[in-house]
Amino acid sequence: SFVISQGIMGLGVAMGSIPCFIDIMRTALGGQGGDDAVAELSGHVSGLLAAAFAFGEGVGSLIGGIVADAFGFYGSSGIFGLLLFFHWTSYVVLAVCFNKRRSAIWLGSQREP
Repeated sequence: SFVISQGIMGLGVAMGSIPCFIDIMRTALGGQGGDDAVAELSGHVSGLLAAAFAFGEGVGSLIGGIVADAFGFYGSSGIFGLLLFFHWTSYVVLAVCFNKRRSAIWLGSQREP
């Protein structure tokens, strides 16, 4: 049971970090660079992602423990749910506002910008 849950968690982390890794590489290279530049940048990007993951793991546990002690399990779950709701709502609003092609399609415009 523990091994299966850890495997599922690992798959979830991989599904979240691999597209991010590819997008960072594509943005940083900008269509330039040879094999040496890609190899060097790959090391930097993977180190950056590992550091961000480790930082979030430590800070998230600290903040989660403080909130759970202050508000209890149900209160902290509600707070996290509200934060998650506002996060995704703002993400969708910003994606519509700043991505002209998608916003034109979503808003029903017949012409593409």
